[in-house]
Amino acid sequence: MTATPDTPVLLALDAGVRKTGWAVFKDGEVIESGVTGLSTRRRLEPEVRVSHLIESLDGLAGQWNPQSVALCQPSGINWRVPALDLLISSLAARSSERGLSQFSYTAQEVRTAIAVGHYHRTRLARV
Repeated sequence: MTATPDTPVLLALDAGVRKTGWAVFKDGEVIESGVTGLSTRRRLEPEVRVSHLIESLDGLAGQWNPQSVALCQPSGINWRVPALDLLISSLAARSSERGLSQFSYTAQEVRTAIAVGHYHRTRLARV
């Protein structure tokens, strides 16, 4: 199932360098969700992992045609993580290239909306 152009769609991301959780919301309900990332035990450079994640998320954006992206803010990290900075800046750049509005939420807000299956009672409803 893909969204029609007249139906507002939100792509919510719980971004991580190894794996990124995602959910597609339409009319405030989760219509599909999943996790993307490289399944390997080999040590890969962050640029390789981030590139793969961006390609995977591009595929989702191409399939669902979201009007906006909800991206979780990194949490629980009190020091700079260059790989995570690269992922966040890459996602922001790709959203901008696609003309998507990007909103930032706490990881807990995004995870709660995905887990509950709707965002009407969360801050994501303001998107």
